[in-house]
Amino acid sequence: MNQIATNNPLLSRYDKDPGRWRPYKYGCVIDVPVGADESAENTINILNQPFIMDRISHTIIGQTWDPDASGLANDGQYYIEWHEEQSEYQNQPLLAIAAYGTKEFPLYLSAPVGFAGNKVLTFRVTNAYQRILTPEAPTFKVQIVIHGVSDWGTDRR
Repeated sequence: MNQIATNNPLLSRYDKDPGRWRPYKYGCVIDVPVGADESAENTINILNQPFIMDRISHTIIGQTWDPDASGLANDGQYYIEWHEEQSEYQNQPLLAIAAYGTKEFPLYLSAPVGFAGNKVLTFRVTNAYQRILTPEAPTFKVQIVIHGVSDWGTDRR
């Protein structure tokens, strides 16, 4: 039996350590006002390790399966804009569903974006239309998740 990763007899050569680069996700939640063209923002702090982002996903948090009862529909009808300290990544706010797809049909970035670490990404979400929530509420929650791989270095313990 070939035992590369460890001397454990339950592991084989296919269990070998895949290396320093591992999947990693960052997220934030933004309380977006229900009024049309109103917005809010939040930040994601990239840890002190290289990160390559290849996708941004979004979803409304709450009872979205019954929009007639709650007023919440996971419709992607809000604009997302994002930037970091030195770079803008779009020329205007983009409709979430058009720019980043849905949970079922995600759209990947045209090219991965690399960050050296210790970066702050700022996300602003702007509501596209007046939402009427039941019960009435001044805001609804949108979660933004960035997907990619991170360099965990040689010491991953």
